[in-house]
Amino acid sequence: MQITKRSFNLAPIALLIGLLLTASACSKQDQNGVTVGQKVDQAIDRTNAGLADAGKKIEDSATRVGAKVEQGAGQAEAAIKDASAKARDQAGQVSSVVDDSAITASIKADLLKDPGLSVLKVEVNTVRGEVTLSGSVDNEAARTRAGQLAAAISGVQKVRNELQVVAVPGKTKDKPA
Repeated sequence: MQITKRSFNLAPIALLIGLLLTASACSKQDQNGVTVGQKVDQAIDRTNAGLADAGKKIEDSATRVGAKVEQGAGQAEAAIKDASAKARDQAGQVSSVVDDSAITASIKADLLKDPGLSVLKVEVNTVRGEVTLSGSVDNEAARTRAGQLAAAISGVQKVRNELQVVAVPGKTKDKPA
């Protein structure tokens, strides 16, 4: 007696049985008359609607964030412009102080060169190109000459000559010392 063995591949049979069960389950209805396939479709529709809603919320949030970024950029730009203007003002003030110091030094040098004027008795103060002369001189001619020397310096906008003529014993007011 001879036994012949036949081999069967069970995988295709199992697949076929699974498909038949799935097909029968999809058409099977619950108590409300809804099939499993319809329930799956409804679940997919709800998932798609949820994803669409989440996408809309993300888009709205991105729009709000974009607006905030633009607002922040505008504020940063305004702050930079303000800082730039302040820096220019500070630079202008420094430049003005340097210019005023140069004007004062030039006037004092010219007063020192003039034998009729005493740089020790004449005070020179310069603010934004406006020179104030104060102190005392021996006569009116010296007072006038000091004002003219100050006015001749480059950068001088105005001269306020507040020098006082003080008579020195033994000298006349109209003659230089």
